[in-house]
Amino acid sequence: MTHTLYNGSIADRVVQWFHQHPSEELTARDIAIKFNYHRNVVYQRLAVAVREGYLERSSTRPLVYRLKKGA
Repeated sequence: MTHTLYNGSIADRVVQWFHQHPSEELTARDIAIKFNYHRNVVYQRLAVAVREGYLERSSTRPLVYRLKKGA
């Protein structure tokens, strides 16, 4: 089952930002600063966007997020 991201949630805001900047990559720290959230909150809240195929996350540190191709 595919989940829809809640309108205005951090995951939704980040995915929308990546749609406007599809070639960009951001670390969790970058996202925390850009969207004014604590880095741990970013990781937790973006987990659903990664799991549902909206974003990709690197498996190495620092964690890097990018728009998943075809999303």
